[in-house]
Amino acid sequence: MAAVIADVDNVKVVPKKINWDLKRDCAKRLAKLARQTQRSVLELAVQERKRRREEEDADGDSSSESGGSESGSDDSSSGGESED
Repeated sequence: MAAVIADVDNVKVVPKKINWDLKRDCAKRLAKLARQTQRSVLELAVQERKRRREEEDADGDSSSESGGSESGSDDSSSGGESED
């Protein structure tokens, strides 16, 4: 009977998950990494948006000099589907 009580006491002392302390210790680092990741993704999105605007401005300038036809840019925005 004493052995059963000792086993129950040992089970209560052992954590339910083995890596709970690792998760606790890494929580701050993971939060910091998540913030840095979000910031980087936002920065990439802003750069891409700026690049597209510059391309549109460059296309607008060159098309106004060549007569104003923008048929090349309209075809590329259709998703690359071919006509049947």
